[in-house]
Amino acid sequence: MKTKLLLMLLVVGLAAGIAGANLLKNPSFEEGAFGIDLTPDYWTHWYTSLSPTHTWISDADEAYSGSKYMKMKMWYDSYTAWLFQTVDVMPNTEYVFSVWAKCPVEGEQSEAWGYYEWLNSVGTIIGQGWLSYWDWVEDDWEYAEFAKIVSPASATQVIFSLTSGPENGFMGILFDDAYVDIPRAFNPSPTDGSTILFGDVELSWTNLALDPNDPDDPNLANPITSVYVDVLFGTEPNTANPFYNMELLTLDPVSGQDVDSVTVEDLDMGTYYWQVNSYLEGDPAVVDYDTGNPNDPNSITGDLWSFTTTDDLPPSVTIDTPDMIA
Repeated sequence: MKTKLLLMLLVVGLAAGIAGANLLKNPSFEEGAFGIDLTPDYWTHWYTSLSPTHTWISDADEAYSGSKYMKMKMWYDSYTAWLFQTVDVMPNTEYVFSVWAKCPVEGEQSEAWGYYEWLNSVGTIIGQGWLSYWDWVEDDWEYAEFAKIVSPASATQVIFSLTSGPENGFMGILFDDAYVDIPRAFNPSPTDGSTILFGDVELSWTNLALDPNDPDDPNLANPITSVYVDVLFGTEPNTANPFYNMELLTLDPVSGQDVDSVTVEDLDMGTYYWQVNSYLEGDPAVVDYDTGNPNDPNSITGDLWSFTTTDDLPPSVTIDTPDMIA
C-alpha cells in the first residue's frame, strides 16, 4: 500500500474523534425497556388524542439499522403526536436535521414531518418551524434530510421532533436513525461496507453539505469561505488496539482545500477503513484547531467508512429490455 504518513500524532488524535457524529442520544431507538407502547430511552412522546399514536417496534429484518424502529401517527388534523429529544447546540452554527423514513404499507406513500425549536440558556423558545421532507416516502427506507438551519445567536439547545403528515395520519410512517449535527462529508465511494477488486482504489466523497457559506450572511459569526479536508486511511481505526493502523493521506493539492477524492495504490485483499475530516477556518497544517474540544464547530470528524477488497467479484449481468408499445 503506497501512502504517505504525515504527522502521526495528529492522526491518532483525529482518529479518536474531534466532534460527535450525531448529537442525538439513542438515535436508532435501540436502548430502553422495550414495549410497543413505551418510549425509547432519551426520547419523549407527547400526543393530544385519546389513543396511543406511536408504536415501538422490534424487528431486525425490517429495521433500517439494528433491530428497533418507531411508527408514528397523526390521527386527525386536530390531533397531534410527537416524538422528540432536546440536545445542546452552539449559536450561529449550521445544523442538519434528518431521519430515515419508510411508509408502513406496501405500495403506498407517507409524509415525513419534523419540527424544531431553538432554546436560549433560560429555556425560552427563540425560533421554531416545521421540518418537511418535500418528497413522499415510499415503502422502502429512504433518507429524509429535512433542512440545514443556522442556530440563532443566543441558542444553547434545540428540540427536534418527529411526526407524520396529516394526509396519511391513519397509515402513519416509520422512523429509524434520526440525526442532528453539523453537516459533514457524505456519499462515499466505495460505498460503506462494499466489496471491490483489490489494486488501485479511488476514494471519493461529496463536500456539498460543507459548501462555503455566503461571507455576507449576517446570521453567521464565522462564515465558511473554504473547506479543507484530510483523509485517514488504514486497516485498524481503534486507537486502543495495539495494531492501530491509520495514516494521513497526502492530498492534491497538499492543503486539501475543496478536495473530494484521493487514490490509494496497490491495496492487498482485506478490509480497509477511511474517514474524511473537515476544517472550516483554513488549512489544519497552519490553523491551530481546538482538536481536544468535541464541540468545536470548525473541525468536524467525518463518519468512519469501510470496504473490503477481493480478487474475485461475481459477474454483473445487464439485461436490455426493448421498449414496449401500448
